[in-house]
Amino acid sequence: MTSILSQVKIGLGVGGIGEGKEAGVFSNEDYVRTIHEAYDIGYRFFDTAEAYADGRSESLLGAALSGSRSDAIVATKVSPHN
Repeated sequence: MTSILSQVKIGLGVGGIGEGKEAGVFSNEDYVRTIHEAYDIGYRFFDTAEAYADGRSESLLGAALSGSRSDAIVATKVSPHN
């Protein structure tokens, strides 16, 4: 059986979703659609953290990968206070 790790060529960082200059510019649906498009063209590694937009990044990534989670690798970081 081939490991999914051997198939990973490039990853998508989803930090900053809804923060900074893009705050209020894009909807949740825009972010989910972008993650779907990345998945559809072969992205399987996604990087996020609970600190990105107070957990919004993790929540949207989870929603976007619903049903495909077993085919994806998600790296996340835990805030120091947790």
